[in-house]
This record gives sequence, C-alpha cells and structure tokens, in this order.
Amino acid sequence: MKTDLSRNNGFSLLEVLLAVLVLGIALTVFFSAANQGLAVVAQAKEYQASRELLEELELREPLDLEDLDEGEIRGSFSHPEHGRVEWTRTLTLVGEEEDHFFRLKTEISRGDGQAGLRETTESFIHKPSAMKSGWVKEPFDEF
Repeated sequence: MKTDLSRNNGFSLLEVLLAVLVLGIALTVFFSAANQGLAVVAQAKEYQASRELLEELELREPLDLEDLDEGEIRGSFSHPEHGRVEWTRTLTLVGEEEDHFFRLKTEISRGDGQAGLRETTESFIHKPSAMKSGWVKEPFDEF
C-alpha cells in the first residue's frame, strides 16, 4: 500500500502563527477587562469608605444652624478602621445675606494625604428651610 507524500498532514507555519496571534489578542483583551474590573472594585471601596467617613463627620460635628457664618472650620478624629481622618468645611454665602443661602464644601482625607483617601462634597443650604426640616442631626458622642 502506497501513501501519498504530497498531502500535508499538519498545519503550516503561517497557520500556527495566526492562531498564536489570535490567542494573544484574546488574552490581552481578557486581562485588560479583568484589570479594569478590579480597578472599579477598588474605587468603589474607596468611595464607600469616604461616604462612611462623611456620615460619621456629620454625626460628630453637626452644623450649628443658629450660628451659620461664612468661613472655614478644620478638625480631625480617629477612626478604628481608617486611622486619623482630617476634615475641612468651608461655608460660603451665595447671593445676598438676607437670602440665607450657603454653599457647604466638605473635604475629608485619611492616611498620609498623598496616597490616602481624599474626597470632597459640595451641597447648598437654605438656612430657614434647613432649620424647619431638621436637616442637621444631633451630635452623637459614642464612637
């Protein structure tokens, strides 16, 4: 029995190179998507931590609506999970003084301030409406 030696029984070098190229592109796309997913998860954890710290700040240092004046207030507190947390509140009058409309900018930071968490929020306060609706919570000292 004779065999036909002119028939190719395997893949050519070009076919193998093309398969490796397609596999390499697919793996690159997969690992890039996985890396982006992990970055989003880390960013979400940092965002959640900053929201928790902002809420704790509101409980520890509530705004005194009776004595609401323009200016900057700084402080810090110790948190069992996040360590030392520094905060700054800047209150700016918006419009006319008789309108009692303020912009509140709150910034918190933890860690060394460079690689650590840093978050800023801004909100607006209409003093008469805030006092009527009980916008500010009572301080809570047990942490």
